[in-house]
Amino acid sequence: MPIREAKLEDMMDLMALSSRFHDEDPFYTKKPFCAESTAETIVKAIKRESSKLFIYELDGDIVALLFAYLDRYPFSKSLQAVEEMLYVDKNVRGRGFGAKLIGTFVKWGVSQNADVYLNPRSQVDQKGLNRLLKAKGFKQHGINMVLERI
Repeated sequence: MPIREAKLEDMMDLMALSSRFHDEDPFYTKKPFCAESTAETIVKAIKRESSKLFIYELDGDIVALLFAYLDRYPFSKSLQAVEEMLYVDKNVRGRGFGAKLIGTFVKWGVSQNADVYLNPRSQVDQKGLNRLLKAKGFKQHGINMVLERI
């Protein structure tokens, strides 16, 4: 199966994919890429019980990832499954890998009895992602705004 949870043995490939994401996103490219911080985030995503790092493999290469976590609402004991990062390598976009990762994420969130949130903060192919999310039944719930400290 091409979708699975990431393992620590995937670190080098995940670092490379994360670097490509950083280099492609107009917001993130304004910030210096930090390999140490990226590695810490990946390790936490893999080891923490409340998070998942789903990856899509194609011919042995990791070409897409979806990082998500579970948390309680600030005003309730109800759970929310929140997508923190979704990225599909630009060389394989349009082949449904992102949609399959989202489907895996949704199944996981539902299995945890959680509301499922996708927070498309990336500026990589925003229009395509919005079309995909609407087609999967997601409804807009607020917007993400940022006050940059460049």
